[in-house]
Amino acid sequence: SRLENPQKFLSFVKEAFKQRRKLLVSNIAGLVPKEKSKVLLVQMGFTEMARPEELSPEQFVELYSQIHI
Repeated sequence: SRLENPQKFLSFVKEAFKQRRKLLVSNIAGLVPKEKSKVLLVQMGFTEMARPEELSPEQFVELYSQIHI
């Protein structure tokens, strides 16, 4: 799938990895409410304790498109 705004997606990914060894939901909390990202991760087959390095590039695209930021 094509991203409408690749720069915005890249900013999202950078935010997700901003602090090593932190949970993904904590790193993106400034962009997405934690409860929303937890629900989306679980729907994707992850636990809410997922770390950014557990997601593939394709899964980041899926998560980003579900968040609608």
